[in-house]
Amino acid sequence: MPTPPTNLKYLTFDTTPTSGANWPKKFAVVMGTLIPTMHKNQTVRRTPEGALDITEGPITTQWQMTVRCHRVPTTLDARGATYGTYDDLVSLFGRKNPRGSPSNLIAMVDHLSASHNIYMTGDLPVENITPVLDGDDSVYFIPLVLEEA
Repeated sequence: MPTPPTNLKYLTFDTTPTSGANWPKKFAVVMGTLIPTMHKNQTVRRTPEGALDITEGPITTQWQMTVRCHRVPTTLDARGATYGTYDDLVSLFGRKNPRGSPSNLIAMVDHLSASHNIYMTGDLPVENITPVLDGDDSVYFIPLVLEEA
């Protein structure tokens, strides 16, 4: 049986398996916002006779969550991963080159220490939760939607 992770409140994002020294980055997930959802890719229709006609595809996972990040980098963890900043998250979200570098395919380690290849999809609304709108003391809540590749 694998050893359970010591900290269940973070997700770790890496850009690619050959990314540079500044990655991976950890992002704190706001308690109660992580919603992994399995999606059955299928088409269901009724035939003229009334029977079901079902075409099955793969089962994929989507993760919805809100992450908390700072404007400036915070301390390193024991494995050398820094906590991701607002700018790191915006940089990951802004990737849109599926066949080049930097790729929009992101490696993620979830709260159960399982690895996934994901894409960031949807919008990136940003909520500042501190009285300081910008600068070193700013902290943000950012909802994310991640789709399994």
